[in-house]
Amino acid sequence: HLSISNNVPFGMIASYFSILCKYLIIEFIPKDDSNVQKLLSTRKDIFTKYDQKNFEKAFDGCFDIIKSQNIEGSKRVLYLMRSRHVYE
Repeated sequence: HLSISNNVPFGMIASYFSILCKYLIIEFIPKDDSNVQKLLSTRKDIFTKYDQKNFEKAFDGCFDIIKSQNIEGSKRVLYLMRSRHVYE
């Protein structure tokens, strides 16, 4: 929702979350998901880099991706990540 609804690039989302938490559970929802289609139905699709590859690339800059899991019955993917930010 942050990316599609608010035009926030994946890299900015990743950077923000990396300073907030040591671990992150986040879901990637592809464009062909019905909820994303609802968000895009009232606006022009300007999100040319909104795909799983670019999502992973952006988050890989701030996080180690520990695990990813396809969600059964959908094209969504759930991720467990660890921030590369230094925590004490």
